[in-house]
Amino acid sequence: MRRLEGGFLCRTDPEDRWSKGTISLEGCCPPTGMTSLYQAWKDLVRKTEEGVRVNLAFHHESPDARVVSFFPDVGRVTVVARNAGDYLIRIPGFVSWNFVRAFRGRPESKQVEVIRKGEYVVFPNAEAGEELTVSFPLVDFIIP
Repeated sequence: MRRLEGGFLCRTDPEDRWSKGTISLEGCCPPTGMTSLYQAWKDLVRKTEEGVRVNLAFHHESPDARVVSFFPDVGRVTVVARNAGDYLIRIPGFVSWNFVRAFRGRPESKQVEVIRKGEYVVFPNAEAGEELTVSFPLVDFIIP
């Protein structure tokens, strides 16, 4: 059981401990969990008919984009376009759209209008090498 600690396993209770009085090692949780993580990572940047979609704000290198995340310190994601075209950057669900800001260019980024399409900010007609940035406030709270 120590080797499974921190991994994917079934039959956990709300405190994330192995449920008491049960022994059950089906063997499906670890490979399924790892497959899910791989799929999320693989599709972090995905080229579609609408353009290049950046789905998660994690550091990532792909043939279509370089993603630079400023999490957890700042609510900011910068995408360096590797090809010309439209880019869509997904905004986390906890963010109020009233506070989302969009910037284009380098070295002098210019704030631009936020064009929203679903949960994404759209940057139309990006040039190869152009920096596309979104910023937003992070949720901050203290649990007593």
